[in-house]
Amino acid sequence: MKEKRTLFLVQPENSSCLTSLHHSIQSYSFRQPITVLPLSDRIVCLYPSLDRTLVIDEARRFLREWQDSSKSSIGISLPAFALKGNSIYHQYQDVKKGIELFFYKGFRHVIALEEPVHWRYLDPFLSPNDQAEWEDMLKNKDQKRIKEWMYGSFLHVTPPYPEPGLLKTRLTSILAQVRRYMKTHHLDEDDLLEERYQGVFDSILHHRLLYTIVQDMLLFMSIVIERVEEKGVDYYDVVERCLVYMNEHFSHPGLSLEEVARAVNRNPSYISTLIKVQKERTYREILLHIRISEAKVLLEYSKEPIQQIAEQVGFSQANHFSRKFKEVIGISPSTYRNLKYRS
Repeated sequence: MKEKRTLFLVQPENSSCLTSLHHSIQSYSFRQPITVLPLSDRIVCLYPSLDRTLVIDEARRFLREWQDSSKSSIGISLPAFALKGNSIYHQYQDVKKGIELFFYKGFRHVIALEEPVHWRYLDPFLSPNDQAEWEDMLKNKDQKRIKEWMYGSFLHVTPPYPEPGLLKTRLTSILAQVRRYMKTHHLDEDDLLEERYQGVFDSILHHRLLYTIVQDMLLFMSIVIERVEEKGVDYYDVVERCLVYMNEHFSHPGLSLEEVARAVNRNPSYISTLIKVQKERTYREILLHIRISEAKVLLEYSKEPIQQIAEQVGFSQANHFSRKFKEVIGISPSTYRNLKYRS
């Protein structure tokens, strides 16, 4: 007996939005009333029609409205055309494979395949030649080659795709190579790096987007390699040198993280992470704090116009300076100056 309903799955990239997604689907004005079945990490929808074109159109309309009103990404998958009208069970088993394609293709679109998904085989472990190549790339700290290897192996794959679980196992095999490299240089004794290592491992296991996993791994490998390069240079001294440079150049409106990183001969992503981990604030937050602290001194001990003070602390516009000052201090620069004069 053929079903007269078409199943589609709505998969959020992040499960934290599942409740609001459920409410949005229930309140959305579909052309025909649908059945909504929330699961632990996705939502099953049953549309009362076998008109595949209609269901795809409805799914795309909902997807556009959701993306216009939410920062969270979702993807929608329909069973293969060959299964049109089959039982809900068979449709669901097929569409579960369909949503795994978001791992490769990214979210924010509707996947409606003609044929069921078939995975190609992938050896989940590195070959001896692969291991030797990774040892060589890490030994020579060849970040360009590492990036090309990762992009070529994982971001340039074409259908038929390997089963995501096998691919994730392969990614952990690469992470194991990095782990051995860390131990060779005693970096496994660094608590901060250990924490980041666990974060990357969790990303491989749980993240639903391959591109994000690859970027997380590349950033981590960059940090590990730069940590090896700076052996003998205190880990915290790098951040302190950044802060010294920021305190010397905060008056430049265009002072950027890239400029600070160049000043200490480090990668901007590495510096950004290092600052946030050690200081528990972002580069922008620290730069703003430096500028506002200097502005407080000038407001209290000088009679220079606020426009001029704004320029001296790195703001090209007085209005922007006043707005940021009030966000941090709670009162405007002029009010702050008047209160200090009275006291």
